Amino acid sequence: MQEGDGSAMKLMMFIFLLLVASQGVAQGDINVVGFNCYRSGSATEVVRKMTDLIAGRKYTEISLLLSKGSAAEQFLATIVLEKLSTLEQYALTNNEKKLMMKIKNSNLKIEVCSGCTNFDKVRLRKMFVDKDFLGSAECLDSVLVSGKP
Repeated sequence: MQEGDGSAMKLMMFIFLLLVASQGVAQGDINVVGFNCYRSGSATEVVRKMTDLIAGRKYTEISLLLSKGSAAEQFLATIVLEKLSTLEQYALTNNEKKLMMKIKNSNLKIEVCSGCTNFDKVRLRKMFVDKDFLGSAECLDSVLVSGKP
């Protein structure tokens, strides 16, 4: 680049910022709950991980997420185990029920997404007010039937 070539410098800076921003989204995805995110309408990493656990019937691993997982994993583990219990495919222990109640009343915030531009931070307790938060119930029903989100 030559001196005075401001447009080339701006273009390079724009490309750099675009690359940095896209890396941030890709790496930050692990704690974002979303069933139809980004331009592609795909599930986030944590949702795909939970889908794999459900498909593999790894319910014990899902249960462990109630106490050892991130807030996003705790949310998903709670709705998955409750649904499995309702379908009589999993028997909840008293300890799991206590952990779920604690999660449902938690003020921890998690990032959620819907579509390509709707990102927000929401308290766990608010997420449990709506039985189909961000389409979670519909997605979960689909996963339990087909094994895919």
